[in-house]
Amino acid sequence: MADVYTRYYANPRHNGYVEASSNAVGNVAWRRRIHTGENGQAEARLILSSGNVVVVDGMRELFAFNASGDRLWHRPKRPGMQVALHDGLVYLFAHEYGNYLEAVSLAGEVKKEGVPIPDVGEAAYLVIMEPTEDGLVAQVQYTDQPDFVTSEVLVYRLSSAETAGLYAWSKGFPQRYSPLVPFACTQLRRLVTSLPGEALVFDLDAKDEEPEPMARFPFPLGDKTVWISCDGDGHIHWLGYDPNAVHLAVTDFNGETVHQWNSEGITTLHRRNPIAPAVITPERTYLVTPRNLLAISDNKLAWNFESPRGEFRACTALADGTVLATTWDTLYRLNDRGEIMFDEILDEPLVTPPVVDEKGMIYVAGAETLYALK
Repeated sequence: MADVYTRYYANPRHNGYVEASSNAVGNVAWRRRIHTGENGQAEARLILSSGNVVVVDGMRELFAFNASGDRLWHRPKRPGMQVALHDGLVYLFAHEYGNYLEAVSLAGEVKKEGVPIPDVGEAAYLVIMEPTEDGLVAQVQYTDQPDFVTSEVLVYRLSSAETAGLYAWSKGFPQRYSPLVPFACTQLRRLVTSLPGEALVFDLDAKDEEPEPMARFPFPLGDKTVWISCDGDGHIHWLGYDPNAVHLAVTDFNGETVHQWNSEGITTLHRRNPIAPAVITPERTYLVTPRNLLAISDNKLAWNFESPRGEFRACTALADGTVLATTWDTLYRLNDRGEIMFDEILDEPLVTPPVVDEKGMIYVAGAETLYALK
């Protein structure tokens, strides 16, 4: 099976969709404490899955387990820096300080190490990585602090992940910031990022050393916008809210509107701020607010699931039409009608989106524990 979970939202397009299925009924198969030695217990923030191996980001360390719960390996990582999974390699910043990338196989073998990644300064607080066969896609955003540099957005692609500091292209926007988490659509060779109120679309195969965006256009939802994600057909899903409703707009990469939807008239919508990008499957789009999970089909509300226990934390959609959603300490699995298939209360607050392996085992983690459910 291909890598099914990378970064925060299941794939580089940030759409929360995993092309895998599961027969799990919610029984806890095993649980493993996540320890970080002298640093104490980890706050897990991400699970990556490929085949029957899961990798848990413990902030200062990565831990790899097999489907039986055996720990395969662990490696230190730079706290707060992102991790990516691509073609069976886990990419991470391997040192407490310095901008050196490392790639580790699922068996724990170091395949690449000491690869300098340029322009990731101490004041950088947003970096995305998308390893590809012909390079590495990234965005760096700097804070505006007196002790560091002024705010700047820098997007780039390295000519090769093994080449130290050589850009295939790069484009900087001094004294600007990016209000939205960007995404990469590598199938269509696009990187979508933003400046305040404005979308920027870059060609990953740009020929100029400092290319202009191939498209730039105003946010279709204006200042209501909070998240963007992308489906497999090259449509950007814009998600936002105001005091009256949740708003969804779908555009192409040129900013042309495909359709729009809003939640006006849904009286059971308790709070309207989306907590994650739109989760997009071939059949449906799911919107997650603190107390509601909305399923949109054919631009109409298919169902509305209200959380019975606490606020939603994360949501992952599977290829079998079911949805995995977490609240404070509970993992829900819903069928395609929005009905509960199981709800499993776990021992601690859950901090990662759920993920599955190739045999359908479900994984989710709290601050101290990794859970596997069958």
